[in-house]
Amino acid sequence: METMYFVLGMLSIIAAAFVAVVVWGVVKIKQQQQSLNYMQRIIDEAPRELNERFNHVYRDIDDRNNYLHRRIDETTSYIDSRIDKALGTASAKQLIKG
Repeated sequence: METMYFVLGMLSIIAAAFVAVVVWGVVKIKQQQQSLNYMQRIIDEAPRELNERFNHVYRDIDDRNNYLHRRIDETTSYIDSRIDKALGTASAKQLIKG
């Protein structure tokens, strides 16, 4: 009888250890699934995010290009007005002298 209690005690300890290992395995599998789902979302969003970044760079280049052209046009207009003023002043002096 004592041996039977001993065997039942050992079997219950083995069963408890087995249940603990199974629970630990299920928890680890759940954590791995969450990690895989997170990585899958990152992989799925990567092309969209990369495309948005490229679009941002292209818009920035276009904005800078437009700014540069506006500044060149303003500078050209200013230089033209200075030349016109200088030429207008020179022709007015010639009329006074002439």
